[in-house]
Amino acid sequence: MSVRAKIFLITFSLLALATGGGGLFIQYQLTGYLNDDVNSNLENHAKIAQKLFIDAGLNVTNADVLADDLGEASGLRVTIISEDGTVYGDSDVLKLDLDAVENHSNRPEIMLAKNNESGLSQRFSNTLNTDMRYLAVRIPFNGEKGFVRIASPLSEINRALAQVRYIVLLAVLVGFIFAIFVSYFSSNIILGYLKEFISDAEDSINDDSGNPRSNAGHGSEPYTVESAQQDLKKDLQILAKQRRQFSSVLEKMGQGVLLLNKSNEVLFYNRTIKDDFWPELEVGTKFFNNISYPALKKFLKKAWEKNELAIEINGPKSINSSYLISARRDKTKDEMLVVFNDISKLRQLEKMKEDFIGNVSHELRTPISVIRANAETLIHGKFIDDPNAIGFTEAILTQSENMTETVSELLKLSSIEAGEYDLNMENHKLGKLINQTVKAHQDQARLRNISLNVQLEEDIDIVVDASAFSIILSNFVANALKHSPSNSEILIKNDLEDDFLTTLSVIDQGKGIPKKYRDRVFERFFRVDKGRAKHSGGTGSFKGGDGLVREVEFLEPLNAAILSERRVYQPYGLEGGNPGKCGTNLFIRNDGSVMYLGGKNEVRALPGERMRIETPGGGGFGKP
Repeated sequence: MSVRAKIFLITFSLLALATGGGGLFIQYQLTGYLNDDVNSNLENHAKIAQKLFIDAGLNVTNADVLADDLGEASGLRVTIISEDGTVYGDSDVLKLDLDAVENHSNRPEIMLAKNNESGLSQRFSNTLNTDMRYLAVRIPFNGEKGFVRIASPLSEINRALAQVRYIVLLAVLVGFIFAIFVSYFSSNIILGYLKEFISDAEDSINDDSGNPRSNAGHGSEPYTVESAQQDLKKDLQILAKQRRQFSSVLEKMGQGVLLLNKSNEVLFYNRTIKDDFWPELEVGTKFFNNISYPALKKFLKKAWEKNELAIEINGPKSINSSYLISARRDKTKDEMLVVFNDISKLRQLEKMKEDFIGNVSHELRTPISVIRANAETLIHGKFIDDPNAIGFTEAILTQSENMTETVSELLKLSSIEAGEYDLNMENHKLGKLINQTVKAHQDQARLRNISLNVQLEEDIDIVVDASAFSIILSNFVANALKHSPSNSEILIKNDLEDDFLTTLSVIDQGKGIPKKYRDRVFERFFRVDKGRAKHSGGTGSFKGGDGLVREVEFLEPLNAAILSERRVYQPYGLEGGNPGKCGTNLFIRNDGSVMYLGGKNEVRALPGERMRIETPGGGGFGKP
């Protein structure tokens, strides 16, 4: 082998080894980062799940509901498992299919969690047909111990890693080509220098003076410098391209990514940070220059001291969001990577749940107060011989029935969600079931001059639970009556599609559900109507006027009585106009508690306590 070939081979081997090793190192580092991010995301959501389930009092009745809620909010798969391995909740499995799910006691993550309080594993999911990473942690469950398992699909990270491998492979190939050119020119230059050195040595030996002759003939040196500059330019271009591709991978992540130095200067951010959090963010600027956010500033300062930290904080008023922030410090570079996980949807779900519970409490307290007020009046004997006693009795019966119906529906809903509601499937005539439901709503329809009509193509036999069917259809009819104008029609009809399938429709003439809410109508705890309307007058060609709201504050202790009407029955409309809202009488105590007085009542008032009288507006006149 010639000297030129040996020089070329040695130079090429060193450059190729450096290029290949650098590519493998970059791939290893990025793989570790992405895997750490997935693990961190699972750990953060596991902490949220532990807190949420502890606060909610996790048990077999609410396990599947809570799993579905958390899974929907986080975008991850959530599974709730008892100590013996039975699955009681899974966000990706229908409640009816939970019994078919095999026991999970032998799952690696569950076995690890039994001994270490948490367990992490990765495997192929036959259910979802993709690689999954699982994290199981201990939680209190049904008065004992159980597990919550958070699972994240690895399809996105696998695609990202595939793209990274392609980029690294391309860079290595380019590096190999670059190494060939560098090795070729280097071998020529080194060989030229060696020849000159040997020639000078030979001349020095033959020179009478004994001094070596200098040879400044390095005609190739300017060319070598120029070629090196060109190669360096190409290398920088390749590195810039790799950086752009790496940034593209980070920008596709759903989490916001932010890189800061010790002085809190922004070194890098992805598109999620820019679009969802701080549009004004720029590289090289101080992170807090244009962001007044003490809570985040305090967290980052602490993260520099702790090296790694995670916390859930509320966003500033300008952002109006909540998110989970994790920070990790790189001691070697004195840099810190901050990842933002938006959990606003989870918090919105909790707020809607609170609103729902508050509404239910209000709906229960109101009829109870009316029943108590009327019952006390009858007991005292003030109207025992008065014809109004009949009205009091009717009010008691009406409100009792309403309350009983509300409680029954809530209990049925609780049983259904807990999986304890057994369906009694029997053969029934469709027409008979529909007519029974329609009959129950006829009085309400008659008061507003609304016709309830039934049109069946064929009175077919269906196999259903009669009670459950009645509840579902009654909800549809009640909603149609609530939102239909007076003097209109509600049509109940069926359309036969084949011998085994029929479609049942409830058609009203109301304004319908606004388009912006249609995607949310089946969202848990969501209500389009947030409460009473701002205006109490009924709608029509001529709208009813607004009612007055009066509030009286008592300065001395005394017995206060109220005698009013239209607190149970709405002010009626005329000539097709809609009725107005019912009025409300409230007594507000000094401790902030509120008592619903009904239409007629008497209370003992102390100084500072208030009576609020909300008089209803009149009904509308003429068809809207």
